[in-house]
Amino acid sequence: MTDTNMTHVPYAGSGQSFPSVIAGETQLTFANMLQAMPLVKAGRLKALGVTSNQRSWAAPEVPTIAESGFPDFEAITWYGALAPAKTPREIVALLSAEITRIMNTPEVKAQLFTLGVDSMGGSPAQFSVYIRDESHRLPAGVI
Repeated sequence: MTDTNMTHVPYAGSGQSFPSVIAGETQLTFANMLQAMPLVKAGRLKALGVTSNQRSWAAPEVPTIAESGFPDFEAITWYGALAPAKTPREIVALLSAEITRIMNTPEVKAQLFTLGVDSMGGSPAQFSVYIRDESHRLPAGVI
């Protein structure tokens, strides 16, 4: 979006990229909030922006990249439960209901809140639409 020229350094994960940024070997890293916020709160990293289209309740002081001048920018990490395509609808409905029940328990909600995770939820049909829409945002050949 910005035609910024960066050199990609393929670390195996944030666990390796964080020390590199802290030591000044690399200038920035993209990481999820769960891993980054403890280092931000400890003053070892500075959060430049969140990549979602809304500020995070876990760090409301950190602007979105969109707020920083790139209104169409959004990149989020999401997780979902998937089953084989031929799974009977009744089983999918049962699994969905049970996962929703578990995700809405006070214990799980509290743990997600502690970790800074937003839980979206939704029906299997809504999740299918979300996956379809997200796949259109990926570069050709990824899926």
